[in-house]
Amino acid sequence: MKRSYTLILFTLFIFCEKRPIEPLQIKEEVTPHIISHEHTVGFSGMILKFFAHGFTHSLDDIIFKDVQGIKIIYQTVDQYNEPTEASGMLMIPENFDGNGPLISLQHSTLADNNKAPTNSKLGVNELTSASIMAAMGAVVVVPDFIGYGHSSNHKHPYQYKENIARTAYDFLGVADEYLKEKKITTNGDLFLTGYAQGADATLALHQKIEEENQFTVTHSLVGGGIYNINTFFKEIFIKNEDLPLMGTYVWILEVLNSIYPTLQRPMDFYFNEPYASNLSKIKTINEPIDINLIDTNPQKLFKKEFIDKLINGEDKALLDAITDQGVTDWKPVAPIPIFQGTSESCLYKSNGVRAYNQIQARGGNVMYVPLEGKNHIGAVIPYLLETFKIIFPPLR
Repeated sequence: MKRSYTLILFTLFIFCEKRPIEPLQIKEEVTPHIISHEHTVGFSGMILKFFAHGFTHSLDDIIFKDVQGIKIIYQTVDQYNEPTEASGMLMIPENFDGNGPLISLQHSTLADNNKAPTNSKLGVNELTSASIMAAMGAVVVVPDFIGYGHSSNHKHPYQYKENIARTAYDFLGVADEYLKEKKITTNGDLFLTGYAQGADATLALHQKIEEENQFTVTHSLVGGGIYNINTFFKEIFIKNEDLPLMGTYVWILEVLNSIYPTLQRPMDFYFNEPYASNLSKIKTINEPIDINLIDTNPQKLFKKEFIDKLINGEDKALLDAITDQGVTDWKPVAPIPIFQGTSESCLYKSNGVRAYNQIQARGGNVMYVPLEGKNHIGAVIPYLLETFKIIFPPLR
């Protein structure tokens, strides 16, 4: 039977605002807590099994439970350390007996607020992925992150590690608070997972959890991420060819330029004309840059002096900002399987291999799992199926 690969294909990346002020230093730590919660969606096990059957038959023998979705609005901080409210979804199987795990699913790139977990319907989105996992017997939390859902009036701090980790961690905490209030318990396992941007977010969350020591991670399962933006940027800036995702790379650069007080440079510092002028006219950057406004060849798009200083290590301010976003420069305690399509072309196979080598060199428990013949999009479903096998014992 021909399989449909439209169920859980993830889009790639996200963006941030220009804000030429220094981040606010909060005198008192913001304590995350629930602002409100409401039941917003409910899906039958039958319809969720139908969706799952559309991309694989390996789950046909699994009993799918009905699932209820709770939207939680909670207190956290934005990328400038200012107190704000954010949102996320908590997916709970009906008649949950406590024998399943807790899963935190970090979403991939969203260029549309309608695809945010709290705004989604069943389709091509992480709400569907989380619902299927919940129907299989897990409690699943899915943060929107700043810039989506309840906080859509903010810009999303795409690939900004500190805030992504913080908001995901805070949501995990308030979800745990909700479960305790409702006397819902899990089996004690905590799995973290995400693909593409969600992979970087997952490892950032994993690191924060092990630093804070409030939860214990069982596994982090990731695929298709950048992981080390420093090395990745140096790779793409030396290329002399058209790069289809150049609009996304410009987005990352704009995010860092807008957040770090040591940067906040005009566009003509980085870009040749007419591209610098084109970008300067954009009032809000919250998605990959339209390729009609730029050149996708980095040698034509960026100023040679900028590229040379970056590659030669002379632009310390930018290199420090980029290095801060890396998620492989620590020793994780919990195991991390890294799934990577062997025909990856969007973000390059080298990203996954490099992440594996860097974490292993620090003594981390990491595995590299090649998905033979799969490109960036084609690897999504194999990554999910391998993830299911690790999380749900009946599939092993």
